[in-house]
Amino acid sequence: MTSSLKSVPSQRDFKQLLEIDMDVQQFGSDWAHCDQISSYASRMISHNRKDSLRFANLFSSAMNEIMETAFHARAEKGTLLCALHRCDEIDRIELTLPCDGSAASFFQSAIDLAHADNAEEAYMAELFSESAPDKSLGLLELAIDYNANISLKKLGNESVCLTVDLALEEPEN
Repeated sequence: MTSSLKSVPSQRDFKQLLEIDMDVQQFGSDWAHCDQISSYASRMISHNRKDSLRFANLFSSAMNEIMETAFHARAEKGTLLCALHRCDEIDRIELTLPCDGSAASFFQSAIDLAHADNAEEAYMAELFSESAPDKSLGLLELAIDYNANISLKKLGNESVCLTVDLALEEPEN
């Protein structure tokens, strides 16, 4: 599966790999944009990994969960900005998107649940529930299955930056 994030390097240690921006109305117009952006980004940054195909597949799946969660935010106007960074074996996805207070609260609640002591139980209950899946399921999956470190920063009243750190390969010795 994935390696554990023991400690996260400081922001200055990360090098930017790729940046994508898109109008949120355009992004929100088609669910397929989530997969298209994730697939493109994963191919662009996987070339120098030990097993580039495996890495691309894992990264695309993880990023797609983030993009689908952002898709549900449904902002009326503004720009979605996705920046990918790397420091050694850690890949960072920073997704900045416009959102209102209820969307920001949703993201914070989902992240709080992902950090809770019972996160795995909540994830399993939601995963096997017979009702429609909660929109937070993707972030829970990242925290539980990918051991992702997820955080949220509010950028004024109009937008947030969702940061997800992933270690999809074991460090080289």
